[in-house]
Amino acid sequence: MAAAFIRALQGNHPKYWKAASLMKHLLANSNEETRAFSSSNFDDRLLREYYALPFQMGVEEGGSKAYMAAYNKVNEIPMMVNPLLQELTIKEWGQNGIIVHGWRSLKAVNLAS
Repeated sequence: MAAAFIRALQGNHPKYWKAASLMKHLLANSNEETRAFSSSNFDDRLLREYYALPFQMGVEEGGSKAYMAAYNKVNEIPMMVNPLLQELTIKEWGQNGIIVHGWRSLKAVNLAS
């Protein structure tokens, strides 16, 4: 569903978008109350088969060129500075676009310390 929404939003022109899609919050942003300083800890299989899959489909099938990093930590590393951002999106999915951080991300990194 994410891929279809992204394609419809951006249009099918090879050079110009109708609008740019920005997927958020990558990755494991499933806790609203303590997301600025909590850590979502899980193994690689759960990461790839559950948390990352909708984002992967958005990039590979939908053509999304932008995403926002989550405020939380994943396996004790804040997503704003987590190597997973580059490992998944650029190296594995081939995304060549924009990484956006929320306005509170730097504060979240400070709180997470």
